[in-house]
Amino acid sequence: METETTPLRSLVKNWQKTYGYLSGQFVRIASLRYQDKAEIAMHLHALSERDRYFRFGFAATDAHIQSYIDGLNFERDHLYGIYNRQALLVAVAHVANISEPNHAPLSFGLGFSQKAEFGVSVLLDYRSKGYGGRLFNRAVIHARNQGVSQFYIQALTENSRMLRIAKNRGATLVNLGSETEAHLLLPKADLDSRMSELVADHFGNMDYSMAHSKNPYKAFALQGF
Repeated sequence: METETTPLRSLVKNWQKTYGYLSGQFVRIASLRYQDKAEIAMHLHALSERDRYFRFGFAATDAHIQSYIDGLNFERDHLYGIYNRQALLVAVAHVANISEPNHAPLSFGLGFSQKAEFGVSVLLDYRSKGYGGRLFNRAVIHARNQGVSQFYIQALTENSRMLRIAKNRGATLVNLGSETEAHLLLPKADLDSRMSELVADHFGNMDYSMAHSKNPYKAFALQGF
């Protein structure tokens, strides 16, 4: 009986370590859906000019951000968010699938493969907490389970934070002058990666829903009141 429960216990322990339970630094990560677009927009609008420049690669105006929000494809791509105790998004990651559909009979997930692009933004007050790296790790698990073999990041060369996240996880950096590309080859999905995502989604989204229900003033905040 003990042998049968060991893999599950090990999986839960790894998930707890990833999300900070064991260190007392719990990080709330949730999958973001179409109904979260207003919150994603509020997060991006709260970024400083410099942070918008790093996130989008140019001096993004409010109009640019709204165009980005309008173009989000939640069926093709995936977004993750870290939120605070008031259930407000403080960091957002976008995993954009940039490959053609793969109809291989053994493909897993949405049927896409090959390559995905990663982008992330973190509010100033929540820097230096490792949030970008946490979201990167979470996104890599998702990408592997979708059959992605290469993770791709295109960042401004001066965006040292983003490039350091990629490099520390084994990515190859290619300097193109003002921009740098990072390429990370991903291992194939396995039972551990698939179960890890199932557990992370279950607990992360459950906690996200609970946090929203405990914040009755959230709706007013989203409307600008």
